[in-house]
Amino acid sequence: MRRQQLESLLTTRLKLKSPRFKIQKVDNRLCGHVISDSFKGMGDHKRQQLILDALEDELGPDLARQVGMLLAYTNDEWNVELPAKAGSAR
Repeated sequence: MRRQQLESLLTTRLKLKSPRFKIQKVDNRLCGHVISDSFKGMGDHKRQQLILDALEDELGPDLARQVGMLLAYTNDEWNVELPAKAGSAR
């Protein structure tokens, strides 16, 4: 599976609003991040289950295993600033 196919599949199956993807190939699996406000109000487990269900429904369990870990974020969660480490130089 190619990155563009995965992005299209997830956008369509999950009905994602204005999604952004940060996906790369790692050890022959596509892994990364899915960012969309469609995930607002959902817990992490619910988000992961929606992604897994969409992949298995569309690809079947064997092909779905070609996709690695995909983490889901809202735009607010993705754009959060992390605190600087204590004592780090700027």
